[in-house]
Amino acid sequence: MSPPSVHVGVAQAPRGAGGVAIGGVAVVRPDPVDVTPQGYRLSETWRAVAGATGARVDSSLLTIDPVTSAPNRSLGVVASGKDRVVEIDIVSPVPGALLGGISIPGLVRIEGEREQAVRSDADLGDCHLILSPVTGGTVQAPVAAAPQLPRQNEVPPQLPGASLTGSMFGLPGVAGSRFKVKLVKKHSPAEFEPQTFSHGDVTLYAAPMPVGLHVDDPGGAQLFALAGPIRETARVDVTAALNRHLGATGVHGTSIAAVITVRSDVVGRASILWTTTGGVIERALKGRLSAESVGSPTEIVVPPPHPGREPIRTLADVTVSHHGMAIHPVSDQVPKADAGLGGVTVRDRAVVRALPPEALRDQVLRKVCVIGWPRGSTDLTLELLGVSASVEGLAPPVDRDPPLQVWFDLGEVAVSAPVEIRLFATRGGFHWIADPQPLMRLAIASGPEGERVSVGGRTIDLTGAETVSTAVALAGTDRWAVTTDQFCTVSIANAVMEFEP
Repeated sequence: MSPPSVHVGVAQAPRGAGGVAIGGVAVVRPDPVDVTPQGYRLSETWRAVAGATGARVDSSLLTIDPVTSAPNRSLGVVASGKDRVVEIDIVSPVPGALLGGISIPGLVRIEGEREQAVRSDADLGDCHLILSPVTGGTVQAPVAAAPQLPRQNEVPPQLPGASLTGSMFGLPGVAGSRFKVKLVKKHSPAEFEPQTFSHGDVTLYAAPMPVGLHVDDPGGAQLFALAGPIRETARVDVTAALNRHLGATGVHGTSIAAVITVRSDVVGRASILWTTTGGVIERALKGRLSAESVGSPTEIVVPPPHPGREPIRTLADVTVSHHGMAIHPVSDQVPKADAGLGGVTVRDRAVVRALPPEALRDQVLRKVCVIGWPRGSTDLTLELLGVSASVEGLAPPVDRDPPLQVWFDLGEVAVSAPVEIRLFATRGGFHWIADPQPLMRLAIASGPEGERVSVGGRTIDLTGAETVSTAVALAGTDRWAVTTDQFCTVSIANAVMEFEP
């Protein structure tokens, strides 16, 4: 028969200040459950992440709180009712069970012709109801007495913990498999005088706590063992075992199941709490991923497969290599689509875009961009301030959204006069988008110090030609947005995407 099990659900851990808290898993069993030799199973199932390379937890603790005060568990009738006997011979049907009580209904003390019903300690008078283990056929010294044996001169009270209430001979948790119950006079084991009594059918009750405790890890290996009656709370750190299991099974891109089994040598009841914190599924990305920024938004794309769901964060080392240029503020924005925008077709006759007279004065202009799309195979030439540059072999794009950015490299042009940009085609044609003037972008010489680049929602402050930031937490599912007005190469390495379980 398979052990009973409980499924452990995923709970979001609170978000920490200044960062993203890792998801946690917790299950609470406020109601006691039966812990049996076959085992009680607790299971975690973590959702799949395509391309996963591992999984881990920060901590995982199992707390087992035995039931010690609940009603005892019946083991059934162990002796039939009899008249005029001096003992009851009891054999436990569950060897090793911890005895919590014996029900002896119809208990009657017999003295000659006088009979007295016994329903409590007070009815016993000068007698005691005692329990003695039997080992190898030999009756041992008593281990319980109701009421307890009183002080005798210098001998303190003996055999405390038992009681007689109604028909229940309550015991303080006694281990063994065979016992004798007797009704005796006198107050010292050496002086006991067995008495005659009658009784009804006798029922044995086991104490509620488990006897012998075992915890098996997800691989089935025993992780923890504790012998004897479990009277105190047991705490088992399963972090290392769970991480071994997650490390071996979290690389298949499928859901991850982990099972912890709690067993006992003798069935008993306990409340079980399994708390796992800091659980993540990881997808480590190989190599270095890069994107070139020309001062307009771009993206670093996650290689396939798509993970299937959003990570809570990606930790990566980010490197920004600055190219000594930035977009001048007079530049136009690149439209996301050309629908609804006009323009002019550039052919062999120049189309001119004049800039405000003082817009670039005292700047060093290095590149100029025109925005639109070619009409057929196209060669373009751009002129300004006596400098010309050409771009050849432009082909019509398959998708015109967003429009094409065509950059002309001018070297270094020191601007000391008003600028007019002249564009013409030496082959083919070019639709130069206008809104309302033909759209262009200007790259000027600029240093990196004091500039910023946003990568995956995190701002990187540039400190030099190359800026390296380690363990940056990035936001994004299958790509990371790069936003800046700087010309630079943005690359990430040692990237690990982290997903909630």
